[in-house]
Amino acid sequence: TLLETFRRDGIVVLDGVLTGAALESFREQVSRELTTPCIPPESGTPEGVRLSDATTWPSGSQRRVIEVVPPGVGAHWGALSTSPALTKTLDVLLGSNAWDLPNNQPHGGKCETRHWYCPVVFPEGSGSDTKTNKNSADWRRGDVGKNDNQWSPQEDAKLHAAKAAGLSWELVAHEVGGGRTPKHCRERYAPPWTAEQDCLLTELCNAHHLSWQVIAHKMQHARACTKRQVRERCGALQKAKASKVRDGEQDADTASTTTKNDPAETTKPDASTLWHPVNRRRVRNKGWHVDIGPGFPVDAPRVLTGDPKQGVVALVLLSDWEPGGGGTAFVKGSHVWVSEFLKSKHPAGVTHQELNQWAIKTVADGVKDGLLPLEYEVAAREDALNYSKNDSNDSEKNKNNRLGVISQITGRSGSVALLHPWLVHCGTTNVLATPRLMANGMVCVKQDAFEKQGGVRVLFGLPKLDPDPFWEGKEVKEKSETEEGASQPAENDPKRARVGDSPERNAKESEKTPETLSSGLSFEDALGAASRAAKACTHANRLQKPDPSLPVVSIIVPAHDAAPWLDECFASVLAQTYCGAIQVSAYDDASGDDTPVVLKAWAEVLSNVGIDVKMSGSRWGGFRVGVASRGENTSRGISAGANPFEVPSTETTLGNESRTIKPGGIGHAKNKAVSQSTGPVLVFLDADDIMTPTRVAAQVAVLQKNENAIVGGTWVRHPRGSTEHYERWANTLADPTGLWLEQFRETTVQMPTWCMGRLTYDSVGGFDEVNPHLGEGEDLVFFHKHIDRFVEKKHNGAVPKVNQLTEQNTPLRRAGACHETPLLLYRWSPESGTSRVSRQRLLEIRSGAFQRRVLAQKSWRQFIVWGAGRDAKAFVNSLTPQNRGKVVAMLDVDENKCGRSYSNHRWNDSSQGKDSAVPALSIPVVFFSTHAASEKKRMESANEFPP
Repeated sequence: TLLETFRRDGIVVLDGVLTGAALESFREQVSRELTTPCIPPESGTPEGVRLSDATTWPSGSQRRVIEVVPPGVGAHWGALSTSPALTKTLDVLLGSNAWDLPNNQPHGGKCETRHWYCPVVFPEGSGSDTKTNKNSADWRRGDVGKNDNQWSPQEDAKLHAAKAAGLSWELVAHEVGGGRTPKHCRERYAPPWTAEQDCLLTELCNAHHLSWQVIAHKMQHARACTKRQVRERCGALQKAKASKVRDGEQDADTASTTTKNDPAETTKPDASTLWHPVNRRRVRNKGWHVDIGPGFPVDAPRVLTGDPKQGVVALVLLSDWEPGGGGTAFVKGSHVWVSEFLKSKHPAGVTHQELNQWAIKTVADGVKDGLLPLEYEVAAREDALNYSKNDSNDSEKNKNNRLGVISQITGRSGSVALLHPWLVHCGTTNVLATPRLMANGMVCVKQDAFEKQGGVRVLFGLPKLDPDPFWEGKEVKEKSETEEGASQPAENDPKRARVGDSPERNAKESEKTPETLSSGLSFEDALGAASRAAKACTHANRLQKPDPSLPVVSIIVPAHDAAPWLDECFASVLAQTYCGAIQVSAYDDASGDDTPVVLKAWAEVLSNVGIDVKMSGSRWGGFRVGVASRGENTSRGISAGANPFEVPSTETTLGNESRTIKPGGIGHAKNKAVSQSTGPVLVFLDADDIMTPTRVAAQVAVLQKNENAIVGGTWVRHPRGSTEHYERWANTLADPTGLWLEQFRETTVQMPTWCMGRLTYDSVGGFDEVNPHLGEGEDLVFFHKHIDRFVEKKHNGAVPKVNQLTEQNTPLRRAGACHETPLLLYRWSPESGTSRVSRQRLLEIRSGAFQRRVLAQKSWRQFIVWGAGRDAKAFVNSLTPQNRGKVVAMLDVDENKCGRSYSNHRWNDSSQGKDSAVPALSIPVVFFSTHAASEKKRMESANEFPP
């Protein structure tokens, strides 16, 4: 039945709900509101946009979504609420006479309750940037899509000559000239692909559902390539296969060349395979959410019975939604996930904000792990399997390994899509040439019907997840490849957490296969690999008696699923030239791979060359290396009473009970490793990074000149060029002035390079320990707490000026120079933990520090904010009401943004009651030169001059 289908899938689309004059009237109202809104839109909405004039549409980096809130006047609103197709369906879903479809207020002015809003989604290549649209026929690989700056044959010749000479990408860019960056050069450089590389690429595409970031990362050991190059090659291989089916002649290189260089053979891209889920700022996979309902507070609990404000989501299609230009993305059946999640939180429930954070995290993890592919990626994968004539069971196996498929709603103008109130959905890009129009509202449940039914009708009778909810046991990440080779495809990987894995299921499976979560690496094999790496890398100083005049250095190594990288990591410890004593303190934070075995192997290798070792883990039971429990004596740094390097049985290390122990997070692992160490100097080393031989010696030398500083070091990304702009910025900041001046932009000394005294660590109080799924910037929090302490202790709470800093009186230092060998190879991968922290959370931390140290000073009675774009507005929004009131203007270089004011309706709601007579705060946006001239004139008349 319709109700059963809706409860199963979470969506139903009704055709022809609005037609004729009613549909046209609806579109005309949206068009009018877009140009001259009656109800004020959200702050930052561009003005003067007209649907009939493409030159007024958003372009460049501007948001493509403009939301208007139309008043509830016009015959089309009545036609919608009385449509037979819609009313009959709602009667089935919510009950006869049990629902209401309220309209917005009939007048202009501030909208107290927004029952409907109309997002207008403009094309990706709209406005003034259509000439440089990346989908246009004259755009070529290596072009940046701006200013028509295409590569010339001369530049191509220089590029290939420089690369053939073995130059780094930085030097290649210098040789090519013309403003080309290393990134441009890498994108442009594309030597012929080998058959082995094509074979590997095909396997990775099949294994990872065309998740380009993961595929590109796994290709690096075989071929240095970018995501764009991987996508292009995969497309060329698919076209070559299709061509061979037709005539058996054309190969992949010919197909690629013909398509790119022969305009007559150029095929227009299929828009249905180009769209992506995005938020309103066009950030991929960040807009997933569950609708809140009109008037429902964000901090109110979402519970199993629902709320009268949340009946059914109604999306009215006001334009044709074609594939690629279609609308909302959704995961069929995801409302069942939410149901199971809320059951686990019953009866208290969770706030709407927490529910959406969980939804974003769940979908993002599924996409990253290749478990939630886009529908067109599934089709491409099925085609590849059919063409390659793989085992007929592969297709069914892939389906079983998926959490679901991300689909896009399409349909004709006048249709209505009804979504379950718990369905997880998201906006999408519009890759067609015309704007996408819709009206988004919520069908509410009448209070008496809600009480009679005991809740919202569609929330009951949902199917159960079989097996148990996948997120409860999803704590094991796929093991990444080593330097020697790629890992197995996901579906064949015994270490891969499967859909539906839970602690109970893991326990049952472990009875059949004790090493379900690891590859079964034996201690002997791990010890052999560690011994070989140590023999090749150990520096002579490690075999000498330590210099007693130098401090003991504890190298802090937190580890979680780090087995592929530990050999390189610990080999770099043995390669250190430091003449003092070194201690290694590692903590295994609930790893599910071979990390415990590799750590224990290295404990023996390191101890054999005289390095003091401290190791433990949350899943190690009572087994420890060099860490004594209460009343326990240790000898030579190893727990007494047992063979020091005997690896416990599987039941001890990965037994059924220990597998339920969840990771404590990065901050927790660092604190544990520090607490079991004893050296007065702490050097932090991530388990996947590699130290160059002089790191410890160079940083200790700097620390001895300033014992209260955090000492960073120069670094280079591994693989090279992964984040070139960030790398360049971090390594070229002046020491110590640049490190101090840009403290609110980023951690000016990066965590994987930190070296500090134990007293400094203790004075801050260690790292914040937060559930890793929540995403916390514990390094940034520690960084700012450390500076807070410096300002309070050394300068009595007054922030020092840069000329007051010296090498001996500064909280931040850096060892090494950008033109010398870096001190650390800082590994990057798509699974990096830093990517889990939201921009909003990082801004909250920085803004809080700025307000504590700067705006709290009496001299900061007023100030201006540079910029009036997204980041500037986000900063102003993050301020407390008191500090926000100190902002006298926002300056910008774009005259189109100036001459208006910026305000946000949330400011009043958070600081005063809704009926407050206090006028709303409004910050003028001023052209920078205008402000400079007026400020100069004012200062001259008042005889004031800046210090």
